[in-house]
Amino acid sequence: MQPATIVSGDELRRKVAATLGGTLQQEAGVNFSSFGPSVGQPILRGQGAPRVMVLQNSMPGEDASNTSGDHANAVEPILADRIEILRGPATLLYGGGAVGGVINVIDNRVPSTLAERTTGAIEARADNNANATAVTGRASGSIDQIAWYLSGFDRENNDVDIPGAASTDDPDVIGSIPNTSAEASQWTAGTSWIGDNAWFGVAVSMLNNDYGIPAGAHAHSEHDGDEHNDAEGISGDHEDDHEDEADIRIDLEQTRADVRSGFSFDGTSVDELSVAIAYTDYEHIEFEGGEVGTRFEVESISSRAELTHSLLGPDIKGALGLQTRHRDFIAIGEEAFVPSVESEAIGIFAIQELLLAGQRWELGARLDSEELTPDNGPTRDFVPVTLSASSLWELERGAIKLALSSSERAPTAEELYSNGLHVANQSYELGDVDLKAEHSLNLDIGYRISAARFDFQVEAFANHINDFIYQRNTGLEWDPELEMLFEHDGSHDAEVEGLPVYQWSAEDATFVGLETELNIPVSTEINLKVFGDMTRAELDSGANVPRLPPWRLGASVDFSAGDFSAGVSTVYGADQDQPGEFDEKTPSYTQVGAYLEYSVRRGDNQLMFFLRGTNLLDQDIRSATSLLRDQSPEPGRNISAGARYRF
Repeated sequence: MQPATIVSGDELRRKVAATLGGTLQQEAGVNFSSFGPSVGQPILRGQGAPRVMVLQNSMPGEDASNTSGDHANAVEPILADRIEILRGPATLLYGGGAVGGVINVIDNRVPSTLAERTTGAIEARADNNANATAVTGRASGSIDQIAWYLSGFDRENNDVDIPGAASTDDPDVIGSIPNTSAEASQWTAGTSWIGDNAWFGVAVSMLNNDYGIPAGAHAHSEHDGDEHNDAEGISGDHEDDHEDEADIRIDLEQTRADVRSGFSFDGTSVDELSVAIAYTDYEHIEFEGGEVGTRFEVESISSRAELTHSLLGPDIKGALGLQTRHRDFIAIGEEAFVPSVESEAIGIFAIQELLLAGQRWELGARLDSEELTPDNGPTRDFVPVTLSASSLWELERGAIKLALSSSERAPTAEELYSNGLHVANQSYELGDVDLKAEHSLNLDIGYRISAARFDFQVEAFANHINDFIYQRNTGLEWDPELEMLFEHDGSHDAEVEGLPVYQWSAEDATFVGLETELNIPVSTEINLKVFGDMTRAELDSGANVPRLPPWRLGASVDFSAGDFSAGVSTVYGADQDQPGEFDEKTPSYTQVGAYLEYSVRRGDNQLMFFLRGTNLLDQDIRSATSLLRDQSPEPGRNISAGARYRF
């Protein structure tokens, strides 16, 4: 009944990329916001973080990706068993305000069942673009009542290749994007005790990710202060040349510990109690020309308990849950544009499925309490409430879905308290401590028909958000004359002067969109898939919501016969001619990909050789969702070859 998409198995292995957003970019309704090739934050239905919640095994990922577009997600897709994309009322199980949806990356790091035999996989691949290489491995098994899990990966690349110039304003940098090399690695180990009606397990993982920020993000040529400032009645004659700014690299480390358990209650109306605790110690340092610039730290502990039951009857399922979260966010450095903030949150939720008048209904409610206390600034308290109702009408060959929800989202620390120079974005960013909680009214309508020769589904959605919080390009460039407006102490005038000013603002907004997918099994060997999506959003003032993806249309043909499989896909992205205020339009593009696979099988073992290609037309693709659209296009043509051994 949930509007969910699940990517797993061979499909996930073919699509997996260096970022979570890049992995899911060809799913209907899913885009991503890049900040160079090492950062790809997912966009669902035109919404990004924090309205898109990224989870690791149903628990918060806990990183600094919400703070800035140049901060990578610490949830890696490369070793996932499956990735779930949830939209609509089902998202209240994990948090209020996830209007875009929830992405849940699931692996087996804390085993919940005993394995019949030891299984695993090893994969190695190499790309011609940026000379990228990646090696991954994992294994799991059990001894008596003890289950175990091990996994790890190592990935690296040089500067990313592109077909033309990196910057639309500087034609001299051609063929690659400077300062986009990266190295990343992770290892994970977990073990569990499995009993007849209970299990208990722990897991520990360590992630390291060192990556560069594209030079265009912090290399601005001369600014004409009069062009924008005069439009606001503010004049200023100055020139500011940032071309000699030192390269910025981010060194990210995360240590995470998970404790999970489950208890089943046979012969009662209570089905199962699951408990999870996650502790995360996260740090990343932004180096400027090899010198430490700004340090971000996150230490958090989250807990979740969920009880599934059938208290109203054996066919009526429900769930009750409690979540808590304590999070210390610390920003250290002269250019820390967000203060250190301590936050506390607690939430309770209930969801119930019932059969009424021959239709299956789902009702849900969630109540949260959140408190944010900054080092310097007022403490803010919020009590968001989420309510949902959905229904599924079963038809002879399909179903109709209808879902209504009302949700509230508390502002984040970045939206409330930002005030300063953001080096990686090369902008001056200003929050608003008086922001109110967003209130969203959401409608989802879906239709699916399944027949012997095709499967078709379409979903339409509409979200009206009161006090929608967004980062507004003011059209101003920072000038000493604006010092009082921005409460800037003047100590970094040389660094700040001439930079664009972005203000976190609130205004009512309406999002509408459509997602559709058609699957046609042409024969037992050939399958045709066509998908399309679009999102349109306007502020109540009539202005466009900034950084929205354009409408897309994609198609793929997959062939499989015995040990051989192949496929080709194409996605057309329209030009985005309705960008946000002071943002540039982006041209259309056509993304073409293909793959070949051949497997050798011996019993339960399989050796697969693969060849895959992306952006085969070597197009200059400028993403409308990216802050760096004019300085950093998406990677050019890439051919990847590798082998995977499963046992």
